[in-house]
Amino acid sequence: MCGIVGIYNFKKNVEKYNIYKMLKQIEHRGPDYNNIYINKNIGLGHNLLKIQDISDLSHQPYVFKDLIIVYNGEIYNFKEIKKELEIKGYKFFSEGDTEVLAKSFDYWGLSAVKKFNGFFSIAIYNKKKKTISLIRDRVGIKPLYYYIDNNQLIFSSEIKAIFSQNNVYKNLNLNTILLSFSSNLWLPYYNTFFEKIKMLEPGTIIVFNKNGVLNKYKYFEPIINVKYKKEKDVINLFKYSIKKSIKYKTLSKFKIATFLSGGIDSSIITKEYNDLTNKAIDSFTIYYEKKENIDLNHAEILTKNEKINHHKICVKPEDINIQILDEVIFHMEELLMDKVYISDYLNYKAAKKEGFRIILNGQGSDELWLGYLNIWGIYKFIGNNFNKNIMIENYFKKNMIFKDKLSNYSKNKIFDILDEYISTNILNNYQNEYENYTIYAIKTILHNLLLQEDKLSMAHSIECRVPFVDDNEMLYLALSIDSNLKIFDKREKYILRKAYEKILPKNIIERYKYPFPEPPNKYDYKIKNLCKENWENIINNKIISNLLNTRRYSKIDYYNPKELWWLINIYRFSEIFS
Repeated sequence: MCGIVGIYNFKKNVEKYNIYKMLKQIEHRGPDYNNIYINKNIGLGHNLLKIQDISDLSHQPYVFKDLIIVYNGEIYNFKEIKKELEIKGYKFFSEGDTEVLAKSFDYWGLSAVKKFNGFFSIAIYNKKKKTISLIRDRVGIKPLYYYIDNNQLIFSSEIKAIFSQNNVYKNLNLNTILLSFSSNLWLPYYNTFFEKIKMLEPGTIIVFNKNGVLNKYKYFEPIINVKYKKEKDVINLFKYSIKKSIKYKTLSKFKIATFLSGGIDSSIITKEYNDLTNKAIDSFTIYYEKKENIDLNHAEILTKNEKINHHKICVKPEDINIQILDEVIFHMEELLMDKVYISDYLNYKAAKKEGFRIILNGQGSDELWLGYLNIWGIYKFIGNNFNKNIMIENYFKKNMIFKDKLSNYSKNKIFDILDEYISTNILNNYQNEYENYTIYAIKTILHNLLLQEDKLSMAHSIECRVPFVDDNEMLYLALSIDSNLKIFDKREKYILRKAYEKILPKNIIERYKYPFPEPPNKYDYKIKNLCKENWENIINNKIISNLLNTRRYSKIDYYNPKELWWLINIYRFSEIFS
């Protein structure tokens, strides 16, 4: 797990200090070692977080023949690929996956990426062809951003490294901010909150030469292809695949823990990981200062049964402050949908303090195994009677933040933005609304949640592993199951419940799905106080006054707690990245 950066200058040589400036901005992603490669107009850099190979034999940028590679992620099946390459005559000198990755590209070319089981963002410079190829994993677990103009290509694991270059502008993308008001940050792959910064889409390879983009294509697209319709077969396949996936995730020379919410996804991961070890594992659970913490209560049932070392992290009202908010926004590089980001950030901070370098969590299960159907109503609009205008009026606009407070600019713009968003991301390829919803969820909310886990974990130099989606077998299995087996009697994630009904405590199996909890309403006074202290700056902020009718709605009492959260977010975001 690392951070990667690079510059391909089309007209002049790259200076070393520019690469080092980029690495400095993301040193939290890899504090163990950094190095650069410079060849005239090409510069690559790498920050290393040691996970598997602790020797210096896997240091990057990694050079093999004409290929120079910087890479961020984990290839779980590298040992199997290594054996295959050894048969073909390749020799290996390290214990890690970097050498295997480089020699795979040497033998199979860019198509080697289809063989990789894991998560990754990769940059490859080919000295012979004078091209740079950028590659991202299938569902977007590892981020990769780029900026391109007539003079250069600049790329990095995080946007802030790109902004370290003097000639890159930080213009905020008002359309993306406005879209976030209605989509709750269920944003498409390629959008960022900055006009000139693009995100490489998941499952995509893009090749650049001195003239700019040479080629761009998808090597993976989420498609549902139903193969399994028998309940017993699916249950057996699920249990086998999730066990195998979790076993892969425990490969490391450093301490591993789980994040345990008390729901079925994180409970499965925690239980299976605990069964794999010879000693009690560690888990972390967030809770708040309130009478009942449902997540904590359910988590304690499992940890007591399994004799797990349980770390209970209390997020207090005083934790909602400008310093923490700024830290989270700085690392996320986007607006924060809700206060959960702060809780997640503090959870990783606590895990770091306890010496953990790897966290397993249950992200991705809800999107692939239909866990959100009792919470998100959008699936009802995706089916045989799909109508774009009805969806805009009755779902997006109905659930929009700041509705009546939007400026004339926003009101005139929002329909066109939503129209494009729906046309691009809501593809009605399936008769079953559950299947259409699954593909939409993978392309939007899952992608945003995976970015959240990456950025907030790497802020503390921790690798987050997600067994439900960072394993090919689990991913393809979920896409090949009849959706009617995932829902039974209007209950979500039927297969998971059935597979573990005799393994996990009954309370966890029967528990209804809850979103990861935000701090309770009683914490809202802290947000209002933050807004009061900064109200003049908030109401006069250029972005806010452009998007909202701040002349009419100029007083703090006009805004509800959720709107105040967004206002302080937009204000601090624009200040941090101005």
